[in-house]
Amino acid sequence: MRKLPHQLIEAFNATLEEAALADFLIHVLDASQDEVMAFYNTTMNVLGKLGAETKQMLVVFNKVDKVTDPHTLPALRRHFPDALFVSVQTGEGMEQLVDRISDFVARGTVTVELRLPPDRADLLARLHREGSVRDLVYDGEFTEVVATMPARLLEIYSPYLRQPAPELVPTTPE
Repeated sequence: MRKLPHQLIEAFNATLEEAALADFLIHVLDASQDEVMAFYNTTMNVLGKLGAETKQMLVVFNKVDKVTDPHTLPALRRHFPDALFVSVQTGEGMEQLVDRISDFVARGTVTVELRLPPDRADLLARLHREGSVRDLVYDGEFTEVVATMPARLLEIYSPYLRQPAPELVPTTPE
């Protein structure tokens, strides 16, 4: 980052500030770069300053098809045993990446049945934005909704639950 223009560094930091609000992070690195570890450390240092270094994180090394040094990938695999190694260009590892992202998304979510009054369209909009609406029925008086949503939203929606709040399985980092 020392060689980057000041404006680009500010943009990088602003982007990482959003990470503090995320449920989990996907840290993608270019495995073909000789400085890959320096890039990893720089990002982790900035995340640390933002208080986001302990977020659940999936480390992904892209461009594995471009790595020329035969020692690089084995060393990265030893140092990052839970990381994924992919090539967007060739498709290598992409199925595992999608599976792992799905696992991260599923953690910390709950499926609920809600009865929303007509004056709370904002809550329905938020479910569409931050969750996944599975079923939606307007019965004239209320909107019946079955949705999967982040568990952190449960408190907001609890007055509208048709059944008691589901048991939550705490999210844990990998």
